[in-house]
Amino acid sequence: MLLEDFNARTSNLKDFVSKEGNTFINDISETSFEPKTRESFDNSTNQHGKSLVEIFKNCNMRILNGRTLGDSFGKLTSHHKNGTSVVDYIICDQELTQTIENFIVKPPTSLSDHSQIVTWIRTKQHINSTSNI
Repeated sequence: MLLEDFNARTSNLKDFVSKEGNTFINDISETSFEPKTRESFDNSTNQHGKSLVEIFKNCNMRILNGRTLGDSFGKLTSHHKNGTSVVDYIICDQELTQTIENFIVKPPTSLSDHSQIVTWIRTKQHINSTSNI
């Protein structure tokens, strides 16, 4: 899982290879699902963002921003005098996306020009709160 200010503007570019209209992809395995389309309040892209999305496609990684419960609209993460954008992302392996319970972009504060991004991951481990460790 990667959490980073990537300085990359990806708007709502697809970070996966779509099977729609593609006769060369014939993967029907259980792990090959097409993820939900991402949304973003940032309608701009830059070359760094386009390159980053291509890397994610090749590495089978997915951007959580704009497609996860808690941030289904792709809230802005960077707030500067000259404009706002989405440049802070949480990226994870496609299989790990199925364990993500929630993702939020916190409101901006006076302490930073970037919003905090937070995610919750479901684990299989059960924690016994009555044990004395």
